[in-house]
Amino acid sequence: MAFYTAQLRVNARDTWLLTNRAYAWCLQGEVDNAIKDMTEVIRLDPSPDAYNARGSLWTDNSDYDKAIEDYNTALRGNPTHASALNNRGVAYRWKRDFDRAILDYNESIRLEPISAVVFSNRAAAWALQGDFDRAIKEYTEALRIDPELVSAITERGLMWMEKGELDKAIADLTTTMKLDSTDPRAANHRGNAWLGKGNNEKAIEDYTAALTINPKFVVAYTNRANIWSRQGAWDKAIADFNEAVKLDPKNLGAIYNRGRAWAAKGDVDRSIADFTEVIRFEPKAVGAMHDRASLWTTKGDYAKAIADYEAALQASPDYLAVLNHFAWLLATCPTDAHRNGKRAVALATRVCESTKWQNPYALETLAAACAESGDFESAKKHLTKALENDELAKNPDGARERLKLYEQNKLFRTAIVAKK
Repeated sequence: MAFYTAQLRVNARDTWLLTNRAYAWCLQGEVDNAIKDMTEVIRLDPSPDAYNARGSLWTDNSDYDKAIEDYNTALRGNPTHASALNNRGVAYRWKRDFDRAILDYNESIRLEPISAVVFSNRAAAWALQGDFDRAIKEYTEALRIDPELVSAITERGLMWMEKGELDKAIADLTTTMKLDSTDPRAANHRGNAWLGKGNNEKAIEDYTAALTINPKFVVAYTNRANIWSRQGAWDKAIADFNEAVKLDPKNLGAIYNRGRAWAAKGDVDRSIADFTEVIRFEPKAVGAMHDRASLWTTKGDYAKAIADYEAALQASPDYLAVLNHFAWLLATCPTDAHRNGKRAVALATRVCESTKWQNPYALETLAAACAESGDFESAKKHLTKALENDELAKNPDGARERLKLYEQNKLFRTAIVAKK
């Protein structure tokens, strides 16, 4: 950078120096300065190559319309400029104008049929349209031309994953890792493939490998934490979620899942704090509102639980878990002021209708709601049907005792929890 700047003080009109300084700016992430230098190059020498180069910079800056304008100018000056055609295809692809992108890639390949990069770019356009078979074919052609084009190997691996051919995905991603040991993404992707095969240990190994390459690679922390959570290793999960949140304080998935881990450990207050943080960032986070409502219930703060359920239903009126658990609270809450049998019946009925009267837990809730409304016959009918379900019958969790209460025209109440 210093060399080019010093030389330009002597000869400010040297387009070679300006072009190279533009590339240097780009390597430093200073795309705006690079564009300024290329704009000066164009003023001095408005060649197709100069417009093509500035177009690439506009693309790097996500200003695809300006990029396309420059590529158009380059192609008016040289209609057979294969690089400008490929680059314009990339800009169209970013704009999700796939038909135009593929037309440009086709023409670029016609002009330069041995360009592995263009085949790879055309593959990406097919992939974004969900045509994974055609994408794999294009990536394979790119690799026939250049067997060590790492990006094509990686992307083909991801296409195999999309198709559920995990062994082929693992093979490609393993090749990527051998060719480029500095990129954590391949290890992370291979971890996902192992996870898809049900091999948690190998998945953890790969996520750990990704973090060895780049200790700030957030997604590997969350992926590994999710496995720890499924295994019930809550402390390890929380440690990984902590790292993810430290690196990305607005990572709502990590915060939410950490909240669930705290809840599993019985640390209700920390769990509520995490769900509250998620809701602060995303006021319509229904999952966080639902889970926080359940925790307020655990703490005996029924008014706050009801407020969260109400807010969740406003955000997502058909969220079945919210409907069911809210109905249960309204039907069985130990404090008179918070029960509402009529509304509980309405909410629980919606769940039963949505699940075609086959979900035993929804039927169990509706039974409690009917009992609270004084309709013990319906309560007995619905709970009896619920207990015909093998899953509930094996783990009735007090359902048979509740049925005995309904048979005696008695109500069920959850245990009173003192606020803390």
